[in-house]
Amino acid sequence: MGRKEKVLAVVIGLAAAVFMLYMIVDKLVLSKIENLQKQETRLREDIVINQAKRDQYERQASRLPELLDRTFGSDENVASERVQARLTKLLDATGLKISLTPQGGPKIQGKYKEISWQVLAQEGKLDQIISFMFLLNSEPYLHRVEGLSLTPKHRRGTMDMKLRFVTMVPAKRSGADIAPGQAAQAPLQLGVLQASPRKQYDIIVSRDPFRPYVKRPDPPKPPPEPKPAVVVSKPATPPPPTPARLRVVSLTRWAGQQEIQVRDVKTGKTDVLKPGQDLAGGKIVMIDYRRMPMPGSPEVLSYSRVILQKGSEYWAVELGQEIATSRRLTGDNLPEQLSGE
Repeated sequence: MGRKEKVLAVVIGLAAAVFMLYMIVDKLVLSKIENLQKQETRLREDIVINQAKRDQYERQASRLPELLDRTFGSDENVASERVQARLTKLLDATGLKISLTPQGGPKIQGKYKEISWQVLAQEGKLDQIISFMFLLNSEPYLHRVEGLSLTPKHRRGTMDMKLRFVTMVPAKRSGADIAPGQAAQAPLQLGVLQASPRKQYDIIVSRDPFRPYVKRPDPPKPPPEPKPAVVVSKPATPPPPTPARLRVVSLTRWAGQQEIQVRDVKTGKTDVLKPGQDLAGGKIVMIDYRRMPMPGSPEVLSYSRVILQKGSEYWAVELGQEIATSRRLTGDNLPEQLSGE
């Protein structure tokens, strides 16, 4: 073996020895240091997370006495009776016809249970329902409203209300009952109905968002500019529009007066009529606002129609339909004002 080969062999041997030494040091020292650093990072992150949970717990725990003071105590029967009594007084103060039904709720063992009452109010005015909801919002104890449903009755100008009123009953602490809090025993504040915050909601009553939408009639077209007469012969008078061209586009009541708007679908002209005037060979008797099945589509409800008298018979045309689609009304479906005639 020559000198160069011996030097190369020594270099390779040293390199292999250094590599082996590095592997031994990495396994015994460096890898453990890296694992300890990762563990330290993970523990620090756990400390931050646990500290945030502790801070949240302390904030929530500090609110617990104030929340307990806004409950009816840990006796479910007493709490349910007091809620019923307060709801009855609130509804009586607004003049609503009510029906209260107790309902159950979820229970979290060792923490709390929910009790609830289903509230049904029939034939209520919009301002009465707004006043009742305002009083509910003013109640000082813990509560919430679920499943609010309003069903308008356009013929009577009233609506039915349905909701679920829920409050919380805390569980006993260390086996001892929790007494009703001061907020839950506070007297009813019925005077707030006359205060300024309640008056701000009167705009809802004035706008009446539950009123059926009636499209505003198109503005009248401007008269055409006069042209010089060039025709010697007098043009024939156009025939009156047929019932197939006339459509009922609006059935409204303004200041106690009924108003019927009929549009010529060919010319776009809209006429405003009132009960007692003639229309398509009959005399307008009244506007009927009863909720009835739509002719030809019984699954669809119609909320208004104009009634015409032709001889001794009464005919009805639904809102949005042509006069030609009128149908004769019999004694079974005549309105009360006409059935006794």
